Amino acid sequence: RASASAAAFAAAGWHDASDQIMCYILHAADISAQAKPRPLALAWADRCFAEFFRQGDLEKELGLPVSAQCDRETTVMPTAQVGFLNFIIKPTYELLARIIPKARETCLVEVEANLCFWKELSEAP
Repeated sequence: RASASAAAFAAAGWHDASDQIMCYILHAADISAQAKPRPLALAWADRCFAEFFRQGDLEKELGLPVSAQCDRETTVMPTAQVGFLNFIIKPTYELLARIIPKARETCLVEVEANLCFWKELSEAP
């Protein structure tokens, strides 16, 4: 896998470690909504799920299989957010904090707070 990643970076013109780090930081910024204070995180989650659901509606209309998290009838937003935070956001920002230590006291604090919020919602009756 490491060689495949290195080949992908090279094919994209990213050759040295600093290029790869910049690419990683750009990716972290792209998925940063849940690493922000709750009002922003909620607003962006709502926007993202609205887009997902529009996509799912179109997929249904076209007779296509509905993509994961895009079916408004079956997707439970808090549960989906818990999975997204646990498997994508938290590991991304834990690594980012190793590269930029200040991210631990800013971004990771918000990630943890938002994860707790979504867990509480997902466990509510």
